[in-house]
Amino acid sequence: MVVLALIIFIKAFFRLFYMVYRAVSTFSPGELFDKRYELLFNELSNRGVTVDVMPSAYRARLNDLLIKYKKRLGSADIIFHIPEYTKRDLYYAYQEDFIDWANTREHWASVEFDSINEGRLKDEAIFQHRLNEYIRGLNDSGRIVDSDIFIDDDHEVYELLRNNSIPTVEHLTVNDWFNDKFFPAVFKLNGTSQGRGIYVVDDEFQLSKMFDYHSFGVKNICDFKTDDFRISRFIECPSNYYTHYRVFTVGSGKILGAVLSYSGFKKSDDVRVTSDWLMDAYDYPKSPIFLNRRDIMSNKSRGGNQIPLNLNKHSRAIINYEESILKEHGITNQELPKEINDYAITAARLLGKKGLYVLGQDWIQDLNGDFICLEVNYQPGLEIFGTLYNNSKSSECIAAVKIASEIIDNLNKKIE
Repeated sequence: MVVLALIIFIKAFFRLFYMVYRAVSTFSPGELFDKRYELLFNELSNRGVTVDVMPSAYRARLNDLLIKYKKRLGSADIIFHIPEYTKRDLYYAYQEDFIDWANTREHWASVEFDSINEGRLKDEAIFQHRLNEYIRGLNDSGRIVDSDIFIDDDHEVYELLRNNSIPTVEHLTVNDWFNDKFFPAVFKLNGTSQGRGIYVVDDEFQLSKMFDYHSFGVKNICDFKTDDFRISRFIECPSNYYTHYRVFTVGSGKILGAVLSYSGFKKSDDVRVTSDWLMDAYDYPKSPIFLNRRDIMSNKSRGGNQIPLNLNKHSRAIINYEESILKEHGITNQELPKEINDYAITAARLLGKKGLYVLGQDWIQDLNGDFICLEVNYQPGLEIFGTLYNNSKSSECIAAVKIASEIIDNLNKKIE
C-alpha cells in the first residue's frame, strides 16, 4: 500500500512538473517591453512558464493567419494579453482576400460596384464583430486568458457588472447625457489613464466653453468630438479629501492588494486645475475658454497618496490625519470594506472569463456609505505594491512575483 501511494505521488509530481514546463504565454502588449510585463514574464520563465512573444503578421493572408493563430493560441496553456494589432491583422487579412477577389473582375459597372461595396462593408462589420468570438473559441475553459481584445468597449464591461448586481457609475455618451443633463458631471476622455483627461463640469457656462468654444472667439483648438467622452455623475466622498479605493485583482478572484487613495490637498482648499501652456486652452488662465475647473484627483500619479489596506508585516504605519480619513470612511484595522471585497472578487471572476485577467478596480464610497465601481483598468499601474510593502523602488518586482505566483497556482489547480 505504501509503495502504491509512493508511485501515485511520483507520477503526480512529474505530471505537474511537465505541465507547468509546457505552459506557454503567446502575447505581450505593444512592441514590448513595458517594465511591469518584462519583469512578470521573466518571473514566469524562471518558474517554468515559457513566454513566447508573437509579433505582428501585418498584411498576411486570412487563411494563413487563422491557421497560424489557431496553432499558436490553441496550444497555449496561458494566453496573456493579446494586443490590439491582433485585431488589425485579422481585419486587414480579410481586406486583402477581398481585394484579390475584386481584381479578378475585368470591369465594373457603377451600379454593380456600389452594390458589391455595400455588401463588403456589411461583411467587414460582421467580421470585426466575430473576431472576439473566434479568438475566444480557441481556448477551452481551463486556460488562463488576459486580453482587452475580448471586450468590444467599456460599455460592455460595465453592463456585465451591472447585470450581475455590481454597482457602477453611469458611463453615458454625450448625446445621452444631453437628453437628461445633470450637474456636476464628470467628463472623461476615452483612452486616458492615471487621472488624465477628467473634467468636472459644474454648470452650463463651463459646458458652453467645452462644446461651443467658437462663440468665445476660439478656433481649431481643444476640438474634442462628442464621442471622445464618457460621462458620469460626480460622487461626493467622506472626509475633507477626495478619495477612492484601488483594488488589484486577478481573474481567479484573488485580491493581491488594496489601498485607499486620497488627494494631496483638502477639498476646502478649493484647488483648481491650471496650466502654464497656452495650448491647454481649458486650463490656461488667460484663455477665453479657461474652465477654472475643480481638481478632484486622488491618484498617486497626480500628487495623491495611498493608505495601505489588508496589511502585511511590511506595511508602513499610518500618520494621524490618515487615521482620521480612515475613521471617516468607517474603516477599522485598515481592512478593505467587506462590500468592496465581495464585489471586487465577483467582478474579477466575471471579467477573467471574458479575458481580462489582471485588473485595477477603482471604487468610491459615497456619503451614504454605499460603494460604486468607478472604473476598471485593464493594464493597471503597479505603484500599489510599493505602498503595500513600503518599498516604492521594488513595486514592479513585488508585483511580478505576486502575479506569477497566482498564475502558477491556477496552472497547478488545473492539472491536479
